[in-house]
Amino acid sequence: MKFARLLLLSLICGGAATSHAASFKYIREGNPQDVQTHPESGVAMMGGGSDLDEAFRWLCGKANGGDFLILRAHGGADYNP
Repeated sequence: MKFARLLLLSLICGGAATSHAASFKYIREGNPQDVQTHPESGVAMMGGGSDLDEAFRWLCGKANGGDFLILRAHGGADYNP
């Protein structure tokens, strides 16, 4: 019974996720080649505005030359530059 509930929940959530797939946008900036690096974990939860430079410098330092991911709920390409 527990498995059936889990399966039903995953089908419902999966259906909800695919119904919004048309509005999903993926943007990749920088070098597409993979590099060997030793990044540290870090999370910056930001609300927007013009004073984000220090947070991005901190994230770049944590990445140690590697990649980091920006997830946005909505908006334009403001963070891409």
